[in-house]
Amino acid sequence: NGGGEARFVSERSWEKVFFDQDVELANLLLYVLCIAFSVSGMFQFEIRSRMKRLIHPTVKNGRVFWSKLGVACMESALYAAVLWAGTYISLLIKYKDLEGLAWPACSLPEFRDFPAWITIAGALAIVFIQRIISAVLTGVILFLAAQIVTVPAYFIAVAAVGFLLP
Repeated sequence: NGGGEARFVSERSWEKVFFDQDVELANLLLYVLCIAFSVSGMFQFEIRSRMKRLIHPTVKNGRVFWSKLGVACMESALYAAVLWAGTYISLLIKYKDLEGLAWPACSLPEFRDFPAWITIAGALAIVFIQRIISAVLTGVILFLAAQIVTVPAYFIAVAAVGFLLP
């Protein structure tokens, strides 16, 4: 049942699903590289062809900027959703002994402060949505940085170093 008291679950397996730092770092690197490659060329053509001088003073300049930002946000969300959904599916297949998706999230030590009515599947969904939101915010940061570093090779290097060093 979804509500009720905590139950005994396989902590090691669920820890791999929620808190595996190697998977986290690999996914972050892959995501940053994907979005950096996608965003790196958004402003390059305008600057090289000197179209920025024509687009910038027009009324539609704002519309162009917001359209590009919207595309960057959608790409960010899509990349993150595909990456993390694939990761979760592969982990759920790998750890077949994962039971208790319908059990309370407070059954896991890391989520002991969660309300009893939130299931492990609900906690997984919350974490998934949080990752997509943070991916979109990362995409916005990279989008804004792409306007400053307009050479794609430099931009990709700066993006990778900027997100992997901390």
